[in-house]
Amino acid sequence: MTLLRLSQIQIEHFTEIPETAMGLHVTTSPIGRERLVFVLGGAVALVSNGAAFEEISALMQQPWLRTSSDLHFGERLRAFEPWFDHLGPSLKLSDPPPRGSVLGLIIVHPSTLSAPPPRPLSIYGHLPFSGVTEPNDMFYRCEPWPTSRRINQTKQEVASGTYACPESELPFFPTGFAAVGRYAWPNLLPASFRWELQPTTRSAVHCGASVPLYGQAGGGVEVCFDTLTKNRGPIANPVVLPAL
Repeated sequence: MTLLRLSQIQIEHFTEIPETAMGLHVTTSPIGRERLVFVLGGAVALVSNGAAFEEISALMQQPWLRTSSDLHFGERLRAFEPWFDHLGPSLKLSDPPPRGSVLGLIIVHPSTLSAPPPRPLSIYGHLPFSGVTEPNDMFYRCEPWPTSRRINQTKQEVASGTYACPESELPFFPTGFAAVGRYAWPNLLPASFRWELQPTTRSAVHCGASVPLYGQAGGGVEVCFDTLTKNRGPIANPVVLPAL
């Protein structure tokens, strides 16, 4: 099994840990031979094995992910939940190391492609600037699943250590795969669920450009909310982007 379901305790734990990138934690499993594991959307562990490419190709046919299925958001959630519940239980996971010390490794790729260059030991110039939000600022964030573990719609707040991008980025990621390349994520799953965030004035952020990593171009402007951040009003359900 390539995709594994985190337990509720693991989900709550990873929600409290700052992200490695938008919708992503890079960590390891201490069981047996230590291996790199990607936690996607704070809920699903992605582990490399021989069935990886076929399993992820099958995922692309799920109706809750396809824009052509013409489902409204509530129907997508109801279709997503049994798929998520059917996943096998996750293995034990370590806490992610500091972002600058994570070694890169692509783990999902067709056998005809070679792995991209590894992630460097340190990342020059990533989110080097600190600032605060202005009264009318809007930000966006893409995730792979229709439910977000870092955005609390009921409390209208965003978890500390959550990545997003400014409104000026909207033209550059019209699809889920475009977001993967724009923000240099190591997994090849499309991030097709786009959330809109309107943080309260003077919310603390780090900001800068996404640097090339994992064989992806990067170049997108990013922010990271340093603390638990309140939204100015209700947080709408995500917009569903096409994968392609």
